[in-house]
Amino acid sequence: MLVQRAPVGVAMVLGGRLLELVPTALVGGILIAFGSSTLVEWIWKSRHRFARFEVEIVIAIVVAVALFGFVAGTVFGIGLAVALFVLRYSRVSVIRHELSGSVITSNVDRTPSEQRRLESRSAEVLVLELRGYLFFGTATAVAEAVARRSTPPRALRSVVFDFSKVTGVDSSTVVAFETIGRLTARAGATLYVAGALPTIEALLLRPIARRGDVVVVSADDIDRALEQCEDHMLHEGRAQARRPPQQVTTYDVLTPVLNDADAVDSVLAHLERRTVDAGEVLVEQGAVSSGLFFLESGRLTARRRVDPVSDRRLRTMLPGTVVGEIGLYLDQPATATVQADEDSVVLWLSPVAFAHLMECEPRVAASLHLYVARILADRVNHTERVTRRLRE
Repeated sequence: MLVQRAPVGVAMVLGGRLLELVPTALVGGILIAFGSSTLVEWIWKSRHRFARFEVEIVIAIVVAVALFGFVAGTVFGIGLAVALFVLRYSRVSVIRHELSGSVITSNVDRTPSEQRRLESRSAEVLVLELRGYLFFGTATAVAEAVARRSTPPRALRSVVFDFSKVTGVDSSTVVAFETIGRLTARAGATLYVAGALPTIEALLLRPIARRGDVVVVSADDIDRALEQCEDHMLHEGRAQARRPPQQVTTYDVLTPVLNDADAVDSVLAHLERRTVDAGEVLVEQGAVSSGLFFLESGRLTARRRVDPVSDRRLRTMLPGTVVGEIGLYLDQPATATVQADEDSVVLWLSPVAFAHLMECEPRVAASLHLYVARILADRVNHTERVTRRLRE
């Protein structure tokens, strides 16, 4: 190395005139030695530190430089590296999860009849959770997934996209989503888009919406998008998918469970009717259990505080559902705040009344225990089914 660097040092100190005295063969030999050592270092000694295709790129660049010159070889190497990167990255699926309506649902508790209706149409819903960067090499897989589900005789009525983990898109992705627009228009399906950045909506979704034959619905997150999708399926054909005011009496809810009118009357005798104004807190996170609530009319939402300024929706309850069962059984502080979204009516079973029911009428209390256990079991079963499907 000292011999290689000596001419450079002499030229810097004494000037290039002295280099004229150096034999050309010696300069050529130095260049050959330096180039050979570089080739040995990058091709032979580094072959175990690089992937095979990276070593092959280096060899291809050396050959291109030898045949066409340094500039052309460098341009060739850059183009080859970019092409191989695009090819390899396009093999990474941008579809994180491909699910149906039977696997993933919104955090909205619905009546048993509504749940049965949604389950019967679960195959009509396609949920695609996307991730990474979308470009022409990866967006094609998204269009292919929609095409597979929209092929007759399958009925596809709703396509839900989760863009919350998408980092960006390029203009070439428009072609794939135009294909998706044509497929959904042919199937008469609705597009639900969750968590998309404004730039993504402007580039990909607005052109589809301007077609006029495809309905595109935006939502803040996947939970809200699924809720709108379910509301639309339950009330399809109406001017608005928003559910009308509804009331489900607790008597109607308990009768199929207890199978005894006297037992239902015994439970109702221990319940206290309460009117909850919109915005009023029914259960406070961190407070001790306040009992069991049967929602007859209105709408309640359970939220958990994530930090002092934000919270996350855990579940929204509609008429015919039950609130507060976990805190009542575990005798622990509430893990979430339950607040009325609108004026609501609930029937309250206080812990004192519950204890009195178990003491005075244990058979009726046992039936009520069984009812609550079934609710908890259904939720655990749903969570386990979703978890298993996501792992697969």
